[in-house]
Amino acid sequence: MALIEAVRRGVDVRLVTERDNADTKEVARLRKNGIHPVSDNRRGFMHNKFAVIDGNTVWTGSYNITDNGARKNNNNAICIASSDLADIFLKEFSEMHDSGIFGNRKEFMAFPFFQKKYYVKIDDSHINAYFSPEDDIERIIIKRIEKAEASIHFMAFSFTSEGIGEAMIKKFKAGVPVYGLFEKRDTRTKYSEYTKMKLEGLPVKTDRNRYAMHHKVIVIDGYRVITGSYNFSRNASRRNDENVVMIDNREIAESYLKEFQLLYR
Repeated sequence: MALIEAVRRGVDVRLVTERDNADTKEVARLRKNGIHPVSDNRRGFMHNKFAVIDGNTVWTGSYNITDNGARKNNNNAICIASSDLADIFLKEFSEMHDSGIFGNRKEFMAFPFFQKKYYVKIDDSHINAYFSPEDDIERIIIKRIEKAEASIHFMAFSFTSEGIGEAMIKKFKAGVPVYGLFEKRDTRTKYSEYTKMKLEGLPVKTDRNRYAMHHKVIVIDGYRVITGSYNFSRNASRRNDENVVMIDNREIAESYLKEFQLLYR
């Protein structure tokens, strides 16, 4: 309803959605009121969760815009005021909405390493934004884990990435405390990193929400937060269209650690 009211106020509202959700009654209401979503029709998912508001604010996290996301599942979202960050996300949105490009493994530009922006600074906070598959988020997360010195805490709806799992186990064996919380349904698959971590002695647990623990969060050394739509999985790395932000800010990290401790207990 809020998006429809925005259209009635004259706001330009554009939407990208996953094909599997393109025929819901809510999306039908949007179409009836002049909002015509662009859908991803590939085999992989358009799994992004972000919004750009007025070209100066980015909203992102694990939160799906659903009743379950709002009322039943454990989720997180963060709103960041930055026109530079908004510009990074708008370029990704335009790639999907205007050009119909989803799940690309490389950028369609010459010398993307030099042209594409990943980083912004807001006061003393360092923020990086990455998109999957083109930015190889799995490799970037592994590099961040390898730099951990004091602690690693994570909450994972789906955790099947052997590379990220091995990096955490290696750090644990090197003396860095690693604490983890898994969505319990994920641990029932043979691909989950849960059993391996338990066997290696890591203090990992399954959540107790009867619905879903939907977070995709890693907090490193009490100041670095990794969050977004990206599950720690092969599909997120190679097939789905995903986003993450990596925020170096101790106050923000403390908020995520409070959520971790609440669920971990």
